[in-house]
Formats: sequence, structure tokens, C-alpha cells
Amino acid sequence: MRTSLGNTLVYTLMSVPATMAVSLALASLLTRAGRRSAGFFRTVFHLPEITPKVAVGVLFLILFNGQAGLVNAALGLAGIDGPQWSTDGPWVKPGLVLMNLWSVGSTVIIYLAALRGVPSGALFFTLIVQTIAALQSFDEAYTAFYGSAASATYSNDAALFYLIYLFRQAFEFLHLGYASAMAWLLFVVVLAITLVQVRLSRRFVYYEGADR
Repeated sequence: MRTSLGNTLVYTLMSVPATMAVSLALASLLTRAGRRSAGFFRTVFHLPEITPKVAVGVLFLILFNGQAGLVNAALGLAGIDGPQWSTDGPWVKPGLVLMNLWSVGSTVIIYLAALRGVPSGALFFTLIVQTIAALQSFDEAYTAFYGSAASATYSNDAALFYLIYLFRQAFEFLHLGYASAMAWLLFVVVLAITLVQVRLSRRFVYYEGADR
């Protein structure tokens, strides 16, 4: 359990800032676009959100294959020798973070609304939502490393997230009591982190028009 909890926390610390930074950059670019083109790009950015998570997990193995993946092929064109994303432990989580950037569309739309003057604590809201989502990461990593026919080849402890470990304990090893306790622990951790973020927001988040 310690390994899965550590993997999840590291992934969260990598994924949340990356998602927020990329989303804010894309939203800033959209503010400079015309109305017609902005509508088109909003649709394009949002389409990956409806892509099944299982399909994204399979796509990860195709794009980030260390030998024949498209990502390493693109890096090779720039003279960069790409890493073994799916088998080299230190690169597994960065690869999953990059793959997660596939679906930043909803966050981009939230930031775009904020940049255009819609009153909201957009950064604070997305910080909480993205943190909770990262702590509950499951679908893509499980499909790529544990649930596919290639799991024997790609299985890697670096992708053993907390929710994957919980799922395996409950439904593969039938340790239902242990899995239930883990679920409660996850709830407490998410609640604690959210409360800390809310407490800090009173000092760092400004709401336009509100008396502070």
C-alpha cells in the first residue's frame, strides 16, 4: 500500500500543476482568437473529454512505446533519444501525465470564461477538482499496465496507483475488508487535502466583488 500511495501523491504533484499550466496557456491563446475560430478550438479541445478512458489507456501504449511509439519517433526527428516510457519506472508517471494532458478541454473552457470576465475563483476551483481527480486516477493506468492483454509485458509498479491497488485487493484477491478500509482512508486523505486548500484559499484567493 505504501508504494501505491507514494505513486499517487507523486503523480498528483506532477499532474495538477501541468494540467493547470497547459490549460491556462491554451485559454490565453483562445482569448486572442476570433469568435468563429475560438468556437472551433473550444470544440476541438473538448472532444477528447468524451473519449473512453479505456481507449486512452490503449492509446498510451501505442504512442509511448519505447521502441516504435509515435512520441519517440517525433523526438527522434529532433535528434532526441526518447526514453522507455512504459517499462522504465522513472518515466512511467511523466508519460501518464503527458497523456493526461490529452483531456484538458474542460479546464481550458473554465479558464477561458474566467479570462473573459466571468466572476469565479477559477484557479482555486480547478486546483481542488484536479487534485481529487489525480488522487483517484485509475482507468488509463489500469488499462495500460494491469488490465490489458499486454499487462504481463508492461506491468510496472511505478503505475500502481492507490485506486488500482484498492481495486486489485477487492476484486482480484477478495480482501474486501482491507479494500473497504483503504477506501475510507482515501476519503479521509481527499477530505483533508481539500480542507487545507479551502483554508489556504481565504488568504490567497480573491473573489471580485466580495468583501474580504
